[in-house]
Amino acid sequence: MSLIEMIAVIAIIGILSSVSVVGYKSLSKRNRITIATEEIRSALIETQNLAMAPNNPANSKSYGAYFKKSSDDYYIFKDTNNNRNYDSGEEIKKNTLKNYRVKIDKISGNGESNEVSVIFNIPKENNYEIYNKDIFFNPIGTANGKGSVAAGKEGNGSIEILSEDGSQTKTVTINCYSGLISTK
Repeated sequence: MSLIEMIAVIAIIGILSSVSVVGYKSLSKRNRITIATEEIRSALIETQNLAMAPNNPANSKSYGAYFKKSSDDYYIFKDTNNNRNYDSGEEIKKNTLKNYRVKIDKISGNGESNEVSVIFNIPKENNYEIYNKDIFFNPIGTANGKGSVAAGKEGNGSIEILSEDGSQTKTVTINCYSGLISTK
């Protein structure tokens, strides 16, 4: 093998290596935002399950998940004062998104807001049917600071996750009527 052939092989290997590194970084970023979104979805399902647990007495309070725009942290909490909002001291579990290098970018539900308490009330019995229509996506304040956004039992609320470089987003959607929690 001549020197020119060896230089050509080394150049080809270098080009292939650089393409692989760029592809790996892009895949890694997509995986981080997907995992973070699924983690939020799982936390919401965990909160929903706490409210519907058989060992949760009927006179117990609601459970919720609290999210704040541009924050790394979110909380699962028991709404001990039944005000449908997260209050300091109510947290059961604190979670963080720091390791995924993402942040909560948008919170929407009857308008855009800076923070939200997603509340799951205890299912009630009615003519031998169990139903759980008491799900509240309760935004606290609007993005433009004009006061609170009305909470509702129907419709959708969403939490949008943004990658640290701003190039990718994923959304967790809560259907406040059916209780379905999905990602896209």
